[in-house]
Parts: sequence; C-alpha cells; structure tokens
Amino acid sequence: GDTITLENNTFTAGTLSSSGSGLVKINSGTYSNTFNISGTGRTIDDTDNLYSLIMEDGTINTTLNLSSTGISNIKAGTISVNNGYAINNTGAGIITLGINDSSTAPKADTRPIISGATYGIYTNNPNALINFYDGIVSGQKAYNLTVNDIETGYSLGRDYDSSSDREEK
Repeated sequence: GDTITLENNTFTAGTLSSSGSGLVKINSGTYSNTFNISGTGRTIDDTDNLYSLIMEDGTINTTLNLSSTGISNIKAGTISVNNGYAINNTGAGIITLGINDSSTAPKADTRPIISGATYGIYTNNPNALINFYDGIVSGQKAYNLTVNDIETGYSLGRDYDSSSDREEK
C-alpha cells in the first residue's frame, strides 16, 4: 500500500480515495473535495498498529467518509460541515482524536476540531471506537460511538444547549 501525503494544497473538486493497505497523511492545506478512506491501513511505526489516516493539521470542509478497519488518527486541524456529519464512519476501526501525552492543558492551537450539523462523528458500526485525548467534537449530537480511551486523570466535558451538543477534553 502506498502513502498519499497532502501538504499545502487546496482541493475543491474531485474525490480522494484510499483503500486496501493505503495510508492518507494530511499535513496542511484546505480540502473541500470528497474524502473516502477504507481498507486496513498500513504499519508506520514500531507497533503492529495499522493506520489508514493521519491528520497532522489542515482543514477539511466536506464529510470525511471512513470505512476502515485501521486507525484514523486526527491529531490536529479542523473538519467542519454545514450539513450532515463531519465524519461518517462505517468501519470497525478506531478514531483517535489528539495525542495521548498526559499534557495538563488543552492544546488550543493544535487540537482537532470536529463540527457537523447533525453529528460531529457518526457511525453505523457498533464495533467502532474513539480514543478521545484532545479536541472538540460538536453537532446536534457530538458523536454516537463508544469512547475507548481518554488520558489518565482526565474526563470529558460536555455542554448542551437547545441546538447543539459539544464534548471536549
């Protein structure tokens, strides 16, 4: 599987798809095109973890469609849409938000921000999990998947109002 690295790009049309043992790395840029990420992902470090997406920074202004069994690691950046879901997950993979580094303060300048109209993160797969280390997820409902892990000694904060649900660490 190949790695697609996106850096300092602006895409407004077309479809970016990755499948099989491929990996998409987003280092920076603004993307408004269709994103489809599926497959098993690939190993990138000394562990046996399979990654299908690594987002270091950047802005995605369209729904990110995940159907991966690998790890989708969203360390920073923004995924925001005005309609529907910011992330639509149909796979059994793990979505990791932020970095598990036991930092005592939120990383306001780097933490991921996920904002959808109906859901920040939506899944129809009961096996999908989220590791929520840093970030903000918001929508009419923040997410509907099981939180697998948070940083030791921390809890998730949740705010409700009549129009939205927001959860952050």
